[in-house]
Amino acid sequence: MMNRRASQKGFALLMVLVIVGLGTLLLGPMLRLASTTLLAKQIQSDVLYEQYTRDAGGEYAVWQIQWADATTLLVNEDDETPEVVLELNGTTTTVIIRMQAELSGLTVPGAEDDKIRVTMTVECDTDLDDDFDDSCTDGVPTTASQARYTITFEQLSPDTGDGLEALFAELPKGFDFVTGSTDSPDDSITSIPTPTNVGNSTDEIWKWVFGPGCPGTALCFAQEEVKTLRFVVDFNKNNGRWCNAVYLLPNREKSGMGAPIVIDNDGAEGCDGGGVSVIKYVDTLVAPPNELVVFTYLVVMENVDTSNLHIDAIRDVLPQGGFTYQLGSAEIWITGTPLLGLPPDFIDALGFSPFSDDDVTQTLLGSGRWEALFDGPGGAGWNVGAAGGSTDTLIMRFKASVTLTESGSYYNEAFVVVGSGCKAPEALTSQGVFNPGVEDEEYCTGYSWPTGGVIVPTYDVQSTSDTTTGVGNITIDWTNSTTQLNSWHVD
Repeated sequence: MMNRRASQKGFALLMVLVIVGLGTLLLGPMLRLASTTLLAKQIQSDVLYEQYTRDAGGEYAVWQIQWADATTLLVNEDDETPEVVLELNGTTTTVIIRMQAELSGLTVPGAEDDKIRVTMTVECDTDLDDDFDDSCTDGVPTTASQARYTITFEQLSPDTGDGLEALFAELPKGFDFVTGSTDSPDDSITSIPTPTNVGNSTDEIWKWVFGPGCPGTALCFAQEEVKTLRFVVDFNKNNGRWCNAVYLLPNREKSGMGAPIVIDNDGAEGCDGGGVSVIKYVDTLVAPPNELVVFTYLVVMENVDTSNLHIDAIRDVLPQGGFTYQLGSAEIWITGTPLLGLPPDFIDALGFSPFSDDDVTQTLLGSGRWEALFDGPGGAGWNVGAAGGSTDTLIMRFKASVTLTESGSYYNEAFVVVGSGCKAPEALTSQGVFNPGVEDEEYCTGYSWPTGGVIVPTYDVQSTSDTTTGVGNITIDWTNSTTQLNSWHVD
């Protein structure tokens, strides 16, 4: 009995020792596991706190723009707000706000919906080596040569419903279209119709018919999409300046006479049927939101025709957003001095004379934009001399004011109505390129395209914590009392 009890005690002791040994073996890993779990939880909490703080930096930037003075401090793209360090739950983030002011496409339709800007360039091949690498304005000979025109179409408006149904190219007198030469250099137009000459053998006007409707057979565009088409012509001309023009249907956009070829450089300044070139400038490019701003606009109208012209009226369509013409601000200057780029002194007196408000008519258009019609002293318009003369340029200056409340680009448009000295070709009028009854006016009217752009900026925000950076963009719409963080991503 005594031996059995001793044996049981020995066994119990052995079991205790085994259990203690196992516990010793397991205690270290268990403690390490517990430590790892606590550390992971702490790391997760730190990352979460860092994320909270980083995102709070974005919200702070929104608050600064909506309620504080960030928009007043930031007046150009070289500025940034002083770095602000926020602390939340023991973690920090650094917040920087920068102004983003770049002109964009039209955010609303222009004076007319579905606006396609059409422009044209020309390359010459005077040595007939098929390279089109020769000058078109210097030393062009009076012998047989070729030119290659490139037409660029850019969709400006969000209303893109019609597309391009037909294209007309009015060649210079005596230029001959090369059959089969049409292509799209960037393959943006995949199906190009065969053109037909709707003019005559001397005054060729070539017509490409794409067809009606989008979706359909018309050449269709997305907003800001660009497409190109080009073709080749033969020419053998005497001295002079020879220009081309392009017209579009159904919305009757036109390039105006351009892409000049100057043969033997005899000093010719204008093109037959060149009409008036119109350029628009504005003195203030970036407007702070929710503040009354007075803008000075400059409309430069240069006669690029070989003939004297009469400007019947100037029709200026102010941007959307509530721009209004300031009474008593219009001035006129007739000169032969070209203004290239934005004139640094165009706010100064120069040669301007006051223009009476009796000859200004203001109209609120259906789009909500104001139009100011200037029809000359006593409604008599203005005479401008032939291109290159001392009176070939008419310059108008006026002011408009607005309180802009929404981020975006605000463009102006100017239409210059030319009367005597300009007439539409019968071949174009018979094709319905212009509205019936006003064919000459539409053919001869100069157009600035949506230019003179004013920007209400958006704002970029950067919120940097210990290991990550959040980047976003903020837009403003004070009309609806909102400042919105419309994008946010983490680097």
